[in-house]
Amino acid sequence: MTTTNYTQVLDNLILISIHTNIWSGKKKLRPEDLGGANLPPEKLASLGSKRVYDPEALKAFHTLKRQAERLCESVGTRFLGCYAVPKDAAPGLMDGLAEIQKEFDLKRDEFLAEYDQVLSTWLNDAGEWRDAIAKAVEDEASVRTKLNFSVAAYAVGIPETLEVAAPLMQQHVEGLSGQLIREIGQEAKASWQDSFRGKTIVTRKAIRPLKGILDKLKGLLFVDPGKFAGLVTNIEAALDAVPKRAPITGAPLMGLIGVLHECADLAGFVTAKEAAEIAEAEEAVKAEAEKEAEAAKAKAAKVAEAKKAKETAKAQAKAESKVDSAAGTEVAETSTVEPAEVWFW
Repeated sequence: MTTTNYTQVLDNLILISIHTNIWSGKKKLRPEDLGGANLPPEKLASLGSKRVYDPEALKAFHTLKRQAERLCESVGTRFLGCYAVPKDAAPGLMDGLAEIQKEFDLKRDEFLAEYDQVLSTWLNDAGEWRDAIAKAVEDEASVRTKLNFSVAAYAVGIPETLEVAAPLMQQHVEGLSGQLIREIGQEAKASWQDSFRGKTIVTRKAIRPLKGILDKLKGLLFVDPGKFAGLVTNIEAALDAVPKRAPITGAPLMGLIGVLHECADLAGFVTAKEAAEIAEAEEAVKAEAEKEAEAAKAKAAKVAEAKKAKETAKAQAKAESKVDSAAGTEVAETSTVEPAEVWFW
């Protein structure tokens, strides 16, 4: 990658940084908490931690943090401890993160409003360990400072007065394509394992992760067009072959498995055993497709035969109707009775 190329990549990127602080609800376990038990020296073993608050009450914050990370990963890739995202994707991403921040703040207010009540229940359930837990609890004001979510966005460049940093930054940018390959490789392998492995038919729901991979690659195509353009074309072709409503099987399914294998194999995530399994799966799908084609052919022949028989019967019935009509006319003509003469006296 030339200097011009890597600076162009930076010009098209925005770095998104997520700062999340979530109180653990834990404190270090101390020797006195164990009632004077005989313990090994610290250089041989450490005591661990004790839960001073119900962990269930903190799950909502971890869920929101993961939502924010998934949102960033859907359009960007890890870079310099942040997420590198295309400039045109940054506004929509920031809007989504702002909504998550609002939800985080709301959950924090709800959590703090119930803090004392949940803590009291937790202590009551601690039994003989109540005193050890109670000595380590924090008040509401202290916990408030340990529950935070914020987002920042940055443009990246090399200061003109610090040219010595340029080679280092170039190395970081050159590593972007490798990071992107690892991420899409992981996503592709997970998709194959979750939705395609061992199957000869899937629904359209199975292609959602692959659509996400395609959108991410197209957005970050400028990072390394030579490496990703062909892959983008292959994924688009595989998705275009998928039927709009019918279940996915046969050649379209083989195409999807093929591009998932290609994505995962780029990052070296496909073992020899898995490659053999994928090849077997493709053969199984092919055999199933041939079987279905033969069945469809036989069905079409049967329908055509039934149609021909119906048309033949219809023609025969029509011919017989004409014969009966002609015969009826002849009988009517030969059986005409002349009116009798009547005499009056």
